[in-house]
Amino acid sequence: MNSRVLPAGGLLLDMDGVLVDSNATVESHWSQWAARRGLSRADVMRGAHGSPTRDNVARFVTADEVEVEAGWIEALPADSDDVALPGAAAALTQRDVPVAVVTSAPNRVARLRLERAGLPVPPVVVGCDDVPRGKPDPAPYLRAAALLGVDPSRCVGVEDSPVGLAALRAAGITPLAVLTTFPALELDALAHLPDLGWLTIEPGQVRWSAGG
Repeated sequence: MNSRVLPAGGLLLDMDGVLVDSNATVESHWSQWAARRGLSRADVMRGAHGSPTRDNVARFVTADEVEVEAGWIEALPADSDDVALPGAAAALTQRDVPVAVVTSAPNRVARLRLERAGLPVPPVVVGCDDVPRGKPDPAPYLRAAALLGVDPSRCVGVEDSPVGLAALRAAGITPLAVLTTFPALELDALAHLPDLGWLTIEPGQVRWSAGG
């Protein structure tokens, strides 16, 4: 089978939709908030995937309400188990390419979700509270690359959302997409893979089937 190969000095992975299937929890939390505020669930959900909670909240409330409302959402308990997605454990435990998790969730929440899904927490985790601006700003990915000690141009990133892919492109990182949340037509990436399990990580490079 033909395959594509990319050099990779660092592998930067989004969490929700790439490593962890937390869609049930995310959608439940935003649905509860939409009901709390009397908002359209569909309108609220349009910005729920890939963006920091505060950025999505800010679309609907005044600036002085953002912190309180975002805190209310983030304090909601998980009402379903977060589940590791295919390829997640292998990507986080391999030693061929340095790996980091880069997420729009707060760092504390990210670590909790990884642990709850039975996944190891890598040394480098960048959450939305670790940078001045979240995705689609490149800051989270630039910080992760710096913490790994790898130039962004030598990194490969994997995302599941248009917002996340925009952050990768802005950071100068090669973007790959997994089709766990959005259809391929909405994802501007070098390649589209069904999930992370289709990506093979080898010393200094990543590989996937050419049809991906």
